[in-house]
Amino acid sequence: MIVGYGPINPLAEKWNRRHSEADGGGEPAWVLTENIHLLSSGGRALDLACGRGASALVMARSGFDVTAWDISPVAIERLTSEAATLGLEMTAETRDVVSQPPEAASFDLILVSHFLDRSLASTIVDALRPGGITLLSDLQSMCR
Repeated sequence: MIVGYGPINPLAEKWNRRHSEADGGGEPAWVLTENIHLLSSGGRALDLACGRGASALVMARSGFDVTAWDISPVAIERLTSEAATLGLEMTAETRDVVSQPPEAASFDLILVSHFLDRSLASTIVDALRPGGITLLSDLQSMCR
């Protein structure tokens, strides 16, 4: 399901170009793949600024109820298509996560990978349900 497809801003245009030109679905975040075995499946998970959604697909395969948000409609369309091909269900939304951050106490797991907006830090923590976990992998992780 694609929700929130609306007017395109310049930042979305930039990411649309990148996702249109990219091969494949990308790689899941290393912080997720190295720690998924430590997480209890079945909860609500958010892939914040998900890109083409490789991490969202990993979470869905692991039994999470996944929501994936990205500013790029192209990325969301590619993720939705891949999820359908794999028979995985998730909610994928075109969403500016800075202007529309997650609501309080709404997720058990929040993944933030290759995206950094420090103004969202407390909002992301507040969006966790009691006992929830945030996995964070910043841009430096791309240099691992």
